[in-house]
This record gives sequence, structure tokens and C-alpha cells, in this order.
Amino acid sequence: MLHNEIKTYLENLDQEQKALTSYNGEHDIAKAIKDILVKDTNYKPTIEDIAEQIAFDFMEEYPNDNSGWDTYHGPMFILPNQQGQLVEYPSIKKIDEETLKYWTKRAKETKNPILSSRYADLVVDFSPKVINKNADVDLFQIVIDSNIAICQKSLADSLDCKTKIKRALVLAIKINNQEKIAKAKETIINLEKKAATDDKPGLWGFAFKWLILDFGKKITLNEIEKAELIKDLEDRLKRVEKDVWLAENVVSLLAEYYANEKDEDNLMRVLDVLEKSLKTNDRTNSDALLKMHAYEKIHEIYQKYKDKGFQKAKSASDRISQEIGQLDLDWNKSFKEISVTTEIKQKDIDDFLKAIFGDKEQGKLETIIAKIVVNFLPKKETVEKQLKDVSGKHPLQFLCTTQVVSDDGIPIAKLSTLEEDYDNHFQRYASQYLQFGSFFLTLATDELKNRVSKQNITEYFSNSTLFGNDNKEYLERAISAYWDNDYLIASHLFNPLIESAIRELVKNCGGIILKPNNLGGYDRLTLCQLLKGQGNIIENIFSGMGQSMDFYFRLVLTEKLGMNLRNDFAHGFGKKKFFARNVSDRLFHVMVCLSLVKKREENNMNRTRKMFFAFVGKEPEQTEKISEIQDGYEFWNLKKFVLDEFVEELKKKIPPVNNNVIHNYKVDSDSREPYAITEEQFKKCSWGLLIPDTLEEGGFSYAETLFILNLYSPNFLYPCFYVNDMGIMRQKHDKDSMIYFHTQDYSIFNNKNFVEFYKILFEQSKYGSWHLDRIKLWNKEDWRLFIAAFLYSGLKDYENSKSLFGWQRESAEMATILEALFTADDSRNEEVMYRLRKRIAALLAWKFPDIEKDIKELYEARSAFVHGSFFKQIAKESPGAYNNLPSPDFNLLYKHKEYVRVALAAYLNLAKIVSLENIDNVKSVMDALEESIIDFRLREKLISETKTLFDFMPEPRLKSEEKNG
Repeated sequence: MLHNEIKTYLENLDQEQKALTSYNGEHDIAKAIKDILVKDTNYKPTIEDIAEQIAFDFMEEYPNDNSGWDTYHGPMFILPNQQGQLVEYPSIKKIDEETLKYWTKRAKETKNPILSSRYADLVVDFSPKVINKNADVDLFQIVIDSNIAICQKSLADSLDCKTKIKRALVLAIKINNQEKIAKAKETIINLEKKAATDDKPGLWGFAFKWLILDFGKKITLNEIEKAELIKDLEDRLKRVEKDVWLAENVVSLLAEYYANEKDEDNLMRVLDVLEKSLKTNDRTNSDALLKMHAYEKIHEIYQKYKDKGFQKAKSASDRISQEIGQLDLDWNKSFKEISVTTEIKQKDIDDFLKAIFGDKEQGKLETIIAKIVVNFLPKKETVEKQLKDVSGKHPLQFLCTTQVVSDDGIPIAKLSTLEEDYDNHFQRYASQYLQFGSFFLTLATDELKNRVSKQNITEYFSNSTLFGNDNKEYLERAISAYWDNDYLIASHLFNPLIESAIRELVKNCGGIILKPNNLGGYDRLTLCQLLKGQGNIIENIFSGMGQSMDFYFRLVLTEKLGMNLRNDFAHGFGKKKFFARNVSDRLFHVMVCLSLVKKREENNMNRTRKMFFAFVGKEPEQTEKISEIQDGYEFWNLKKFVLDEFVEELKKKIPPVNNNVIHNYKVDSDSREPYAITEEQFKKCSWGLLIPDTLEEGGFSYAETLFILNLYSPNFLYPCFYVNDMGIMRQKHDKDSMIYFHTQDYSIFNNKNFVEFYKILFEQSKYGSWHLDRIKLWNKEDWRLFIAAFLYSGLKDYENSKSLFGWQRESAEMATILEALFTADDSRNEEVMYRLRKRIAALLAWKFPDIEKDIKELYEARSAFVHGSFFKQIAKESPGAYNNLPSPDFNLLYKHKEYVRVALAAYLNLAKIVSLENIDNVKSVMDALEESIIDFRLREKLISETKTLFDFMPEPRLKSEEKNG
């Protein structure tokens, strides 16, 4: 039962149907009902009274989902009560089936479209949430018809009408009622014609947006209607192009339309209008900050359409980037200096220094250093508390977008509200916290300089674990400059010392400091990668201090919103700040933090030499998941594993060096980092080899081990990934490994012959990669073998891509490999090619009777290429460019590649035997081969050793079986 006065009020609304004059005018209805109830103090409101009151207090088109309702309507407010609990009004929790039935009844009986729309829409919106089923379709139709009527009769504010007619359109599309879709379309067009005013962008453009951009596929527009909507916007752009805000609103609509139509010319035309408007506007040119903001906005818009594939937008984006870099901006006019003066008593300073250095008798240097470290570390809890206090007292600065500008005037970040972007705000505030503490850090370091000599502090660092002898001279100069107050020099020397010390720390703790490169070697991880990827190591080392040292190092050295000292130093940014005392003090503090790290007397780290290689290819016939080939060498059928099971089995066979690398096995999605694999990447793999012995502990012999595998295999191998005690590493190749699917033959490896071959040439794998510790001991023979091995690994480039111009280079490189093995550094220079062929024949003619003749053909092709006769012949015989290029016999090239492979394997084998003095009176393989030309007995011995090796190798394939062309 309704209150009589409320009933009368609602009946009057039905009869008069007056327009709501204010925005969100339904709230006026709710207020009138509340006033009636408040005035009658002796009356207890009924369920109907409450239903009427709250019906008109719900917010239409609720702007966010803070309520968590996931509905079109939302509460008017969500505020904390006196107990600190959040309270919402009106609340969906107060709606039940009885309320919905009441609103349904009212929607069907009322004559005022404002009332019927609200009652019916609440039932449509809340029924799925409250009673778990959709409202009847007739209620959808009531909402649609009522909203159309409100707009046609102008019963609501223009913005309210815009909201209601969009709701009508959405519901009409939802129930797929073409008649009502057409009526909503017509009403939208007419509403915009009636309401549009150039300087009120909320009242125009919506017809174009909804009918063409948002719902174009669901609505039928004839060509005249579409053309009129486009023309209306184009005409408006001409009228408002000098007003940046209005022009941006028009262009945002037209640009999206022309982009969808792939009309690049018109797209760039309207974007050019906006660019000129932004560049010429008086306000945007009034100071540096606004001008930079204008250029950023232009760049963001061009970037948006560049990302959609428009080449002209890409050119424009690049041009704006260049223009931004050339802007001459006076930032002093844009920024206002805010300073706060705080008086610090001398007694407080004395007490502070006394706590660090002691009173009369100075403490030990190690103790003083430790106190300096602890006193000037940012305590995360303290920073969080201060940020909370500051944001509570000065909320406005955290409620709007904040532009962060670098020292040299480049905008580097935009921060939204504190709630939406807390981590970045915290990082920026923590950096400011460091700046606030710089005064006391300066006092402490000055006192340290007064009490400790330059020699003693240098000796202290020299004796620390992470600043060893290799850094001694560098360290002396850095400390000397800092003690002499030459802060520019000190800062520049501190930065690389810090980076090398952090790298040494990660290395000593078994972390990853290298990543594979595409040259078959390794690159060092950058400082950013070390701190982000190996930060848990740093946290563990300094865990006893109770502070986040990893966060501190990043804040000082590598974070854009922090001090970013290492990156700015490395890239030459903000050079002026390196003259400042506070920068040098902070870097020195990082140095003393690192100096606290001590190495354990005993290194209990147990590194393994095991590695695992995974390949594509056809599925193995082997039914077992793992089978031992021989002596710990294992063959794995990866098609029998799922990734999780595979990882667990791997960890048993190749235990992770420590818990810091556990995350280097499996990832959910692909990343640029080379560590770990996804389920999809693992599914591509077919088989794998567990190699129990490699040259280096920790399994850092990828290139070396793969070199031996490629000597054994007639086709080059392309591992999908490999595994050592640092986890799984993905290896990059020129092309996806799947391209070589048919050439990755598992069958030749799943036998004992492979193991015997590997063992024979294991020591010779050292020539598969450059290693500083090895090359210090190399002689000329070692260097020749390294060059031959290096060039052989490079032949895979030609296997990747056979071409009419590639085969000459391939021939030349194969010839160079043979020269490195059989004639390089030979004191006998006469008839070099003749000697080369004879030496190869002495070694391999028993296996390949035609090898001497074939090698001669190879050298003729090589000479024609190197000396230019090949190209002269083309020029002579070809009437036009490329018209008469000779097509090479690629199978002949493949045969020569096989000759090179087996010759290199045989030579490496003999080199090992010679080094062990197992061939009498022979000093080198080259000498042995030369003598064997006429010494039949020696030749038989060399052939016997070679046969032993070849017995373990698969038969050479002298004809290409490549499927990739």
C-alpha cells in the first residue's frame, strides 16, 4: 500500500507529463517521495513506498563497476559509514522478487514514459541477477518505446535523452526487433539535429558513432542517411578546426571511420587538421609542458593508426618523434619551484654522527660501513606510510594525471590516480624519499672522509669479495676522485664498478649472467636484466638486513621513475646531474652495500656437466619415454611426455643449481627472454638427447656439444631448446626449427655408435666455440682447427637458404675449411692446391675414390668466384641482367659439404692421437698426411685410425635429402 500523498504525486505525474528540467532528473522524483516520507514522522514506510523511492535513485549507465553488480544501473553512492564499512545506496541487495513484480505492475499501468521507462528497465536489468532469469520481452519493448517517446517529446534534459535513446537502441538490438531498431535510429538522428551545438561536443557526433561505428553491422542505414552523417561531421570540422578540444572530438570519429574503410588519404587529411590545430593553438604554445603535451597527443594518435598498418601514419609518427627531439623548450617557465625549510639543530647532527662513528673512540671500519648501509636504505614500510599520509593530507595531487619529466626535459611517464597506478607512484615517491635523505648521507660520507684515509678505504674495497684485483686500478681512481670531491669523475667510475660487482654477485650465487645469441655464443645480461630476472638472488643475500635491497638497487640504478643513474650514465642522459654531490653519494652508498657481501669459505655448490637437447622431427618408434643408449647417454621420446612431467623428470636428471632458477623451466606465455618454454613450444618437440658429459661445469658448453652433434649428423641440427642446471634455454635460429622437421633424424642418435663417436671427439669439442681460458694455451695447430670448426658451423647458413648467388660463397668457404686443415701455415708453398688434394686423398680416398677429382671441381668453382671470372662470363653471355645465370648442382654442393664434414671429423681425431704421441715421429697431422703420400705403412695407420672413427658414424649421405629447399 502506497502512502496517499505519494500516490497522489505519482498520479499527477501521469496526468501532466511535465519535462524533467535537470540532468539525471529522475533523482528529483526520488527526492519528492523522500520529502513526503520524512515529513510524515508517524508513518512507517511500506515496501511499495521504498520501491518507489529507490527506483528513481539508481544511476543509469553506471560509469564503472565499483559496485561489482555488473548491471546497467548502479548505486547513487558508495561511502564508508562510521565503522569504516562501505555502504551503497540504493543497493541491489534490497531488491527481491516482490519488488520486481511491483515495478512490473507499475511499468504496465503508468502513462508517463519517464516512469514506465524506469520501472521496466529496472526489471529488465536486475531480473537476471535477482531471480536468475530474463525479464519478459514486453518489458524490453516498454523501455524502448518509452525512451523513444521521452526523446520525441523532449521530456528530459538533452544529455539524458541521449542516454535513454542509446539504451533503447541497445535493447532493440538485443531482442532483434527490426521495427524498433529503425524507430530508434530515426529518433537518434532527429535528436542530434535538435540538440547539436558546436561548442557542446557531448550533444553531437553520437548518431555517427552509434549508427556507423559502434552498431553499423546491426543497423540499416541508407546511403543518403550515411552521407548526411559524414557530411555533418566534415562541415563541423571546418567550423571548429581552430578549437583544439572540439576538433579532436570530430577527428576522433572521422579518423576511425576512414580507418575502417581503409581510406588512408582521408584518414591523414583529418589527422593533419588536428595536428595543425594542436601546433598553432595559442594555449598549447604558451609554455613547455603544454606544448610537449600537444606533441605527445599528436604522436599517440599517429601511433594508433601506425599500429593498424597505415604506412603514412607510420611516417607521420616518425616525423613527430623527430620533431619532439628537436623542440627548444623553456622548462623553467613551466615549473614552479616548491621548497620547504627545516631547521636541524647541531646537537641532532652530532648525535646522528656519534651513533654511526662512535663517541671518542672510533669503531671498526667494517662496523661503520655497515651502519652507513643500514641508515640510508629506504625502509619500504616507512615510505608506504609517508605516501599514505601525504596522499591523505594532499589528495588532489594524486587524483589527477601526473606528467613526469626527466632532468633534460623529456616526458618519461604519465601517472594516473594513486589508486589506479600505486606501484609507479610508490616508486616515484621512494625516489623523492632518497633525495630528502641526501643531506644526512652527505654528512655521513664527509665524516667518513675525515676519519678514514683514501688508502685505507681503497684497501677495504680491494679486500671485499665483489671488488677484486681485476678492478684495483679502476677502484683506486674512483675512490680517489670521490675522496677529492671530484664527483663527476667519481660517479662515472662508480657506475661500471657497481654493474660488474652485481654481475659477480649473481655469478657467485649460481645465477644466470649469460644468454645465448644468434652467433652460437653468449651475450652478458644487462644490469636491468640482472636486477629484474635475478633479483631474488640479491634479496636472499641481503635478507638479513630486513630491507628490499633489490628494490633499492633498481630505484637508484635502473628505474625510470627512480634516480635511473646507471641508465642515464650509459646513454648520456641528464649529464648535469653527475656533477652533483647527491648523485655521487648515492652511488657510493650502493658501493658500500655491495662491499658487505662475503664469500663463504667453502663452496658447496655442486655443478653438473649434463645437458639435454630437444629437437623436432617425426615421432620416435620407441615406446619407452626414456631409454639409456649407453653409459648415461639417454634418448627421450618427448611425444610421450606432457610439459609438467617432462620438467620434473629433467630436474631429477639435471638438478637445478639452486632455487633461484626454478622459474626458468615453464612459462604460461611466450616472452622475449630466452628462459623457459610454453606448452605449445614443447608440443613441437619430438625427441631429445641427455648428454652426461660436456666440457664446462654448469652445462655452459652448448656450442661445443652441438658442434660434435653436427659432425655426427649428415644434416645440421636445430635444437628447439637445451637444458643445463640453470633451467631450459630456448635457442634462436634464422628460421623456425619446424622448417627442418624432416632433416632432424633421431634414428642415427638412438644407438651406441653415437656414444662412442662422442667420446672419441669429446675433447675436440673445445674447437666448437671461442673460450678465453682455452685460447691462452693454443698453438698454431689449435688455431687452424678452431678456424675450420668455426667456418664449418657457418655452413648452416647455406643449408638454410640455397640460392643462385649463395653457392659461390658456399664453395669458397668449404675450400677455406679444407685449406685451414690441410695447407694452412705449411712451409712448403709450391703447388699448394696439388698438395691439398693429395693429402685429402691420402686420408679419405679409401672411402671416397672420386674425392680428389671432386675437390678439384670445387676449387675451380671457388677460383672462378674469387677471381671474378664467373661474373665476367655472365656479363659476356647474358644479353640482360640475370638472363643467363647458371643453375648450380645443389646435390654436388651437398656432397662437398659431406666431404668437409667427414674430413674435419677425421682430422680432429688424428689431431688428438698425434697430441698423445700415439703416432711415432709425427709432430702434426699435416706432416703425417704429407709423409703418408709416399709412406704406405704410415698411410695404413692413419686410415686405420680413421676407419675406427667412421665405423661409429652413420654412412655419409652424398645427396641432399633436405625438404626445405
